[in-house]
Amino acid sequence: MTSVEQHKTRYLLLLFIIYMGYISLGLPDTVLGVAWPIMRLDLGRSVEWAGILATFIIVCASISGFSSGFFINRIPAGVLLMTSCFMTGFSLLGFGLAPSFAVILLLALPLGFGGGCIDAAMNSFIARHYSSRHMSWLHGCWGVGATIGPVIMTGMIAAGHGWRWGYGTISAIQIILGLIFLSTLKLWTNSHRQSTSKPHPGPAATPSTEKPVYADLTAWLSVLTFFCYCGAEYGFGLWGATFLITCRNFSAETAGYAVALYWGSLTFGRFISGWIADRVGNRRMVIGGILFSLSGQVLLLTAGDNITVIGAALLMMGIGLAPIYPCMMHETARRFTEKRANVVIGFQSGSACLGIAVLPSLTGWLGGQIGFKPLPLILSGILLTLLTIFTLLNRRTPPVKL
Repeated sequence: MTSVEQHKTRYLLLLFIIYMGYISLGLPDTVLGVAWPIMRLDLGRSVEWAGILATFIIVCASISGFSSGFFINRIPAGVLLMTSCFMTGFSLLGFGLAPSFAVILLLALPLGFGGGCIDAAMNSFIARHYSSRHMSWLHGCWGVGATIGPVIMTGMIAAGHGWRWGYGTISAIQIILGLIFLSTLKLWTNSHRQSTSKPHPGPAATPSTEKPVYADLTAWLSVLTFFCYCGAEYGFGLWGATFLITCRNFSAETAGYAVALYWGSLTFGRFISGWIADRVGNRRMVIGGILFSLSGQVLLLTAGDNITVIGAALLMMGIGLAPIYPCMMHETARRFTEKRANVVIGFQSGSACLGIAVLPSLTGWLGGQIGFKPLPLILSGILLTLLTIFTLLNRRTPPVKL
C-alpha cells in the first residue's frame, strides 16, 4: 500500500469514527423524558424535578462550551474527546447505579461538562478539517442518535430490565467510543496530514482579530446566532404539541406524531442539505433555510385545523431549519483565524445551550399568560432576529476565497 493510500485509509477511518461519535453524542440527550416517569417513582420525586435535572445538565454543558476554547487550543482533539467521552460514559453509568436523586444531580455535573466539551471539540475539528457536506451529515447523525436513545431506553423498560439498564447500555456505548478514541489518538494528532484536502486556514490575522474574543462584536454576533437558532428549533419541539392540542384541536396522539414529523424532517433535511451545501455555500444555505422555515411558520399560522396543510407546514419548518446550525458552525472557521475560531465555536456551543434553556422557557411563560395561539408568530420573530444578526455578521466578515 502506497503512502497516499495509507493516508486515505486513515482519513476514511477517522471520518467513520467521527460519524459514530456524533451518533453517540445524541444518544443520552433525549432519554430522560422517556425514563423519568419510572425513574421518579424509584427515586421518590415528583414530575417537575425532571425539569430541574435537565436544566442543570444544560447549564453545565453551556459553561463547558464557553470554556472549551481554552482546552481546544491547548489539548489535542483526540485526547480532549477521549476524556470527555469517558466523563459522559461513566456519568451515565452512575445514573444507572445511583441510589438517590441527589447522586444523579451530582453526576449531572460531569455529564453536562463532558457533553458540552465533546460538542464544541467535534464541531471545531470538523469545521477546520472537513467540508460543509460532512458537517451537515454529521449533525444529521446526531438526530439518528437522538432517535436511537429513546428506543434503547424504551426497549429495556419494555423487556422488564428497567431504566437503570437503559442508562447502563447507553453508558457502555459511550465508554466503548472513549476506548476507540484512546486507540486512535495518532489519527487525530496527524489529521492535517491525513486529510484528502487541506484544512481551511481561515482569514489572515488582522488588528481586529488580535483583541480578546469577549471584546469582539463580530464574535458576539456569531455567538448570538446560535442562541436564536436553538431557541427557535427547540421552541416548537417543546411547545408544538401543546399548540396543536389547544389551538388546532389535535388529539394528544396526533400531536405527538406531528412533533415527531417536525424532528424527523429536520434530521432528514440535514442529510439532504449535505449534498448541496458545498455547491451552494454556507451563507446561502443559512439564509435560504431561514426563509423556507419562515414560510412554514406562516403556513402553520394560517392553516386552521387542516391536518394536511399543518403537516406540510411542519415539513417546511423542519427542512428549513436543517442546514442552519451545521452551516453556521462550518462557516465560523472561515470567519475567524484558527485559534479564535476554536474559542468562538466553544462560545457558540455554550450559547446554543442557553438558547435551549432560556427562549423556550420564556415562550412557555408567555403561552401561560396569553395562550399558545401566537406561537408561530413568536418563533417567526426569533427567526427574523436570527436573519438580521446573520446579515450583519456577513457584512462584517466578507467571504474568504479558497
